[in-house]
Amino acid sequence: DPYRWLEDEKSPEVQAWMKAEDEYARAELAKLPGRDELAARLKQLFYYDAISAPLHRGSRFFYTRKLADKEKTIVYWREGEAGEEHVLFDPNTWSADGSKGLHGWYPTWDGARVAYMVSEHNSDETVLHVLDVASGKDLPDVIAGTKYAGASWTPDGAGFYYTWVPPVGGLVTIAERPGFAELRYHALGTDPAKDPTVHEATHDAETFLGGGISRDGHWLFATVQHGWNASDVFFRDARKPGPWQALVEGVAANFSLVDIYKDRFYVQTDD
Repeated sequence: DPYRWLEDEKSPEVQAWMKAEDEYARAELAKLPGRDELAARLKQLFYYDAISAPLHRGSRFFYTRKLADKEKTIVYWREGEAGEEHVLFDPNTWSADGSKGLHGWYPTWDGARVAYMVSEHNSDETVLHVLDVASGKDLPDVIAGTKYAGASWTPDGAGFYYTWVPPVGGLVTIAERPGFAELRYHALGTDPAKDPTVHEATHDAETFLGGGISRDGHWLFATVQHGWNASDVFFRDARKPGPWQALVEGVAANFSLVDIYKDRFYVQTDD
């Protein structure tokens, strides 16, 4: 492997190589005709004003605005439909070079708190935080290893289920990492390092594990994704101990658990 030396991106040799490659590429691309017209058209297509449909949680409404003069989408909230608009997250202000970003946000059912993921240096890696909406202040809860996570809140907002992956290193390589994903539960105010595992890792690098809990807190569900073409769905009653049961398993199609309402399972599929 003659390229191993390029893995040390901070070395003077690699820095010089990257600079030379960048300068050469830019010089060649600058010779191509029509670039200014293309850039102007792309600016029209990508930079525009838009507002999302609101997410109604408790008495609060959460929504996003994409602004033509801003690089990143801003998240807002208001109390009631006619309430004053407040900024919840503005990633445009998080870093001078735009390298810090928001990778998902998940309000509690009463709208009091929001779990959200932050990435540094334009990385896919994220750290999960929890914000108190009224005060605009973060709670002490900080969870690393949430690259693939969402936050599935319990009905009372006392905690949430999420997907956790261990850091790369030791026995866990980048290629094998998806197989080490675990479904965990975090109770607010507790040590994330002690979060219990709800569904064990598959230890199959070609699968990925996700899941959560129904809005009424009755049912836990877990989805095992096999690449992009198939998925298995499992469930168990969260009100009592018991094994996971298969809802769909071994079918060559995708099954996404859309929602559980009054003990009915609504599933979206391309079967």
